[in-house]
Parts: sequence; C-alpha cells; structure tokens
Amino acid sequence: MLTLYDNPILLSLILFSFALLLHIIVWQIFRPKKKFIFLLLLFIILPSVLVFILLAGEERFLYAFSLVNLFGLSYILTYPAIHTWSPSLYMIYLISRSDMKYNLNDLLLLMNENLSIDNRIEDIFNDKFVKKESKKSKESKQLSLTILGKVIAFSFILFRKIVGLK
Repeated sequence: MLTLYDNPILLSLILFSFALLLHIIVWQIFRPKKKFIFLLLLFIILPSVLVFILLAGEERFLYAFSLVNLFGLSYILTYPAIHTWSPSLYMIYLISRSDMKYNLNDLLLLMNENLSIDNRIEDIFNDKFVKKESKKSKESKQLSLTILGKVIAFSFILFRKIVGLK
C-alpha cells in the first residue's frame, strides 16, 4: 500500500498547501514588515526541513526536496503580483467593481490616486533590498542595493533575458 512518504509529488503538494495555509493565517493576524524573509522561511525553509525530517536518506528525498522548493519559489515570485496591484489588473478590477462606466480620463485619475509608489519604496527598504549610502556632502543620500537586493536584481535580469525581455 502506498503511503504519503512513497509519493514525493503528493508530499510536496501537501507541504506547500500547509505553508500556504500558514501564510493565510499569519497574514490575517498580522503582516510582517520583512515580507520576503518571512515568505522564504514559510515556503522554502520550513517545507525543506520537514522533507528532510520525513525523508532523510531515502531515494525520494531529492525529488520531494526539489519539488517543494520549486513550488515555494514559484509562489514567492508570483506573490508581488498578488500583494501589489499591477496597473493592468487594477484597471480591470476597477472596471469590474463599478456600477458606473468609466471613461479613460476617470480611470487614469483613479489609477494615479490609488497606485502609490510610496508603499513599494517602503517595501524594498523593509525587505532590506536597498540601503541609503552615507555621503560626506550635504547631498541627499544615494540608494544602493544590498547583497540580497543584488541577488534579486540579478535573478530577475537573468530571467528576463532568458525569456527574451529587455
């Protein structure tokens, strides 16, 4: 008889679902400032540790470990699109939720009012992707990427090149 431990796909899906359920529960209680680190802990580290505990030394370990991490990375990469409105999705949302019809000018006005860049700037500082460099002059502080920010930037630049985007 097959068990959960015999099927790395099923085990990975269950562990990912568990991480997703924890994510939903935690986000209902509070929203961590360092979202990226929290998502890494929840979707990569926790499931990886559980796979290690359940399957260490077994032939299926590598399959389950790889799959649960691929699920987690996929979710982490798509989370910003869920967390932050993309302009296209926000326009569709506004139009779908409205009893009235918008003209293009109304829509642009609502977009400018509701899609603030300030929150995104706060996010990149909270997640430690960017830091302010101290300058001896009285000019405003220059921004630079942290090591984590450089890893994220490199990954996205590489991915965009692979899929043919500039």
